[in-house]
Amino acid sequence: MNTADILDDRSACRKRLLAGTVLAVFIIQLLCRLLIFHEPTERFLEQLAHFPDIDLYFKYASTILAGNPYAVGECRALRAPGLPLLLAIGHEQPYLLVGMIASANIVLVYALGKWLEGRGAPRCTALSAMLLAMLDPYSFVLGLVPLSETPFTFLMLLSLYLGCCWIDRPRTWIAMAMGFVAASAVYVRPSGLAFYGIAWVIALFATLLVPATSRWQRSRDLLLSATVFVATMFPWWYRNHQIFGTIVITTTNVGESLYDGWNERADGSSNFWFKQNAAEFPTGELDQDRHFRQKAIDWAIANPARVVELGGIKFLRFWSLWPNEERLRSWPVVLITTPLTLLIYGAALFGWGWSVRQSPRLRVTAMATLLPIAIFCVMHLIFVSSVRYRVPLIPLLALWGGVSVARTIMPTNSGARGVES
Repeated sequence: MNTADILDDRSACRKRLLAGTVLAVFIIQLLCRLLIFHEPTERFLEQLAHFPDIDLYFKYASTILAGNPYAVGECRALRAPGLPLLLAIGHEQPYLLVGMIASANIVLVYALGKWLEGRGAPRCTALSAMLLAMLDPYSFVLGLVPLSETPFTFLMLLSLYLGCCWIDRPRTWIAMAMGFVAASAVYVRPSGLAFYGIAWVIALFATLLVPATSRWQRSRDLLLSATVFVATMFPWWYRNHQIFGTIVITTTNVGESLYDGWNERADGSSNFWFKQNAAEFPTGELDQDRHFRQKAIDWAIANPARVVELGGIKFLRFWSLWPNEERLRSWPVVLITTPLTLLIYGAALFGWGWSVRQSPRLRVTAMATLLPIAIFCVMHLIFVSSVRYRVPLIPLLALWGGVSVARTIMPTNSGARGVES
């Protein structure tokens, strides 16, 4: 057997080992969640009751299953239909479905990590990033409950991976898939619209920097991606216009969510205390949305210093090392969550800092990942904030943390590939 054959055998063996490791991590994560739900403790079920959104999502899902108009009482657009549709599809085992999606998120982190390795990140970045993402306690816990964070994270990561593939090899079908997946993510979590809108504009301007030979194709693909996005969202927009007589781009929940974050009793958390005084605001769903939106803006204009103070409080809540809720902040929980979160933060900071000093391609990629982090963080300096809302960003931190870990365990290979690009 010659040297080339030996190297080929080693490469094939390494690929099989990595594939087996990724599959094992997926199965371990899923089994852990299944064990919890096989015999859920009474305390765990009590904690679920503190997420009122869960009940609302299941009610919307039941209307879809029954074939009835999409509404809960008089609320016809209080939540986007993405997550309720998902729960309706997996109505027999909704927790299992969410658990599988949460486990699949880890696989997408690995795929993105492999793409980073191709742009100059150290070997083993993908595997290290996947393991770091698996260690995040908040991602694991939210992967146990049917809330929007887990499926949104999956769709966001999938859209980012498609975008990475399109950057390397622009294909029309990839661009169309990006538009569809991005719209699906907005259906699950409407705040994603801000990220995708800004990212699309930046990508369009970035096409001016590519060689003229591929500029037209990339610009055309981006326009086609936006067209698919609009076409996917159009049924929701048209339906809302038929009901309310005006355009409702996301939901009628924006106003009360904004007022939940900006009001005289606001402390950065969500409590919706003002909903107890139903007689003091309009009865119509759309009128309520407008009413609370204007009240929030008026209050913010009249209290700028408090708005800034609340922004600082929300920032600390967003990046907190331990749970925001005091009832969840027991010593065992703090002792588990604090070191794991510090590990992810520290590794991400060092990995990102190293990457921006490497090849232009890796540097640009590192800078680009700041966009979703900045958008979602700033968004929750305005609306309410908690560790729950940073969960979609943890995979991005894990990617750069994977770079740091890979540099530590394989320092001689750091930046060995892609630096010349």
